[in-house]
Amino acid sequence: MPFPIWFSTYLGWVIATWVVALLLWKYYHIADLQLQIRRVEQQTKPAPTEKPSPAPAKPKPQPPPQSAPESGLWKTLESIDLYLEGPEVKVTKTHHLKAGTTVQVTVTGSKRFHARLATELQFRQHTQAPSLKRWSTVEEFSETKNLQQLYDITEENDYAIVVERADGSPFWVSVKIEQEVKPGT
Repeated sequence: MPFPIWFSTYLGWVIATWVVALLLWKYYHIADLQLQIRRVEQQTKPAPTEKPSPAPAKPKPQPPPQSAPESGLWKTLESIDLYLEGPEVKVTKTHHLKAGTTVQVTVTGSKRFHARLATELQFRQHTQAPSLKRWSTVEEFSETKNLQQLYDITEENDYAIVVERADGSPFWVSVKIEQEVKPGT
């Protein structure tokens, strides 16, 4: 004996209602997740006014350990925002610098971090995203939220800035590497 027509119609309405309810739930769930992402980005990312401007940004609370020469001109080698999360360190691009070069490193963040001038960088191979495996520290800067440091390169090599968070939740840091332009070069 076949199913009565009313039962088939009722079953169709139940299935259609479940499908519509599932689609609505997914739609509102995705919208809620997008809102949460925006909130986290607003909390952890520096305000747009903190973005590096064409003029070198000065750290807010403390003067630089070594002030920049008044007459020196600076060429920006790199300006990047890095998102520090988990135990992994983040690294800037490598820059080939000659002996006698002076570089100015500026790193700012909303939370405390460790920064290093490093060379001999080795990356893990055969991983989804390249990650830093090993490096040789040339100079380690103290744990801070704002760093502006001059460094005189004594040996020609490839250099990069390695940054890792001190502890706590993820956050953004802005890194700017500038090279002093010396007259006649």
